[in-house]
Order: sequence, then structure tokens, then C-alpha cells
Amino acid sequence: MEAWSPLGRGRFLDHPLVAGMAKKHDRSPAQILIRWDLQHRVVTIPRSTREAHIQQNSEVFDFELTAEEMSRLDSLDESRRVGSDPDTFTGKDCPSTT
Repeated sequence: MEAWSPLGRGRFLDHPLVAGMAKKHDRSPAQILIRWDLQHRVVTIPRSTREAHIQQNSEVFDFELTAEEMSRLDSLDESRRVGSDPDTFTGKDCPSTT
């Protein structure tokens, strides 16, 4: 499985649960969400144009979230999409394919 918009377009970066875990692990909220994806064995390629964010996003392999933390983050699932459904994508939402 591959994450489409693995950071939820920033929607959870300010969530108190994510922020608390980030503080506990001395990480950024983005790193917490990327690590959550990786521990769920999801291919995760976050997008950024800022060199500092690209570097930071790659620094997620030297810590792990606990089973309890993973479960708490799992509970944030709202079963909502933040982008196009890959199963029904037609390309009309992407200017480069029209």
C-alpha cells in the first residue's frame, strides 16, 4: 500500500495528540505521522519543496512509536479522503493529464 498525501495535507500536524507525541519523542508532528505510516508498512513519500523539511522527513528511522501510541493515532481515522480516489482517478483533476 502507498500513502497518498501521507501528512493529510497538514490536517493533523496541529492535532493535540500528534503534537504531544512529537514533544515526547523530540520530533516534529510530520515525523510522527510518517513514522506511523512506516510502522503500518505503508510506502510513504511525503512531498515538500523545502530542503529542511525534506531532510527532517527522512529522519524517522531511529525511533519507534509504541503499540499504545499507534493505537491512539489509529483512532484519528475519519475514513475521509484528502485527495482523489486512486481507484476512480480519471486525470481531469490533474492539469498535466488533460
